[in-house]
Amino acid sequence: MQYVCYFCDGLFKLNGEIGVTPEESIIYEDEHIFVTPDIAPVCDGHFLIVSKEHVNSFGNANDLIFASLEKAKEYMKNHVFFGNRVLFFEHGAVLGQTAGACIDHAHMHVIPLPQGMDIEKYISEYIPYEKSEADRKSLVTCAEEKQPYMFYEISGEKPWYYSVHHSIPHQFFRRIVCGHFSVTGFRWREHYDKLESKESLQRTLQMGKRNNRLL
Repeated sequence: MQYVCYFCDGLFKLNGEIGVTPEESIIYEDEHIFVTPDIAPVCDGHFLIVSKEHVNSFGNANDLIFASLEKAKEYMKNHVFFGNRVLFFEHGAVLGQTAGACIDHAHMHVIPLPQGMDIEKYISEYIPYEKSEADRKSLVTCAEEKQPYMFYEISGEKPWYYSVHHSIPHQFFRRIVCGHFSVTGFRWREHYDKLESKESLQRTLQMGKRNNRLL
């Protein structure tokens, strides 16, 4: 079966199915990335930072894309979440269908993180690997060495990554966040057209204030 990249071939078609136009979908962009609500938010305020160029992960991306990613993260922290606690995470599928990724196209999830949620506790229950401090160089090295990774960062804290393998649960971070927020199911394809998902997407769009800002 031919692989379909939803970010290249169908994201806005799916949005159209639930009544959201491409113009409404993007709340921030520049030449290299765009930010849009997740089509099946695990909670209100669940966004994606997506590379416009098709690359497997941000570790595979060039310096310009990575710089745009960092600017987008700052924008989200300061102008959408206004300094509140935010979780950024990426399944770094430097090889197709690895690292628990659902779509092999560089995208980073952005989720408001409640003060009471200990993300380290959830991770340690499932991942027996040591974490390492993440930076541009370390993620590029993962890509060059064809080493899938999982990246996460909590705003105001150091970014981290794990070198992971095929054993990592599919859509790992969606699973643990769904478990905390008591959302029914983590499989976005099964929920994006449900009423509660569509309503959450609309509330998330409102949080983004529909800036459609081009830097």
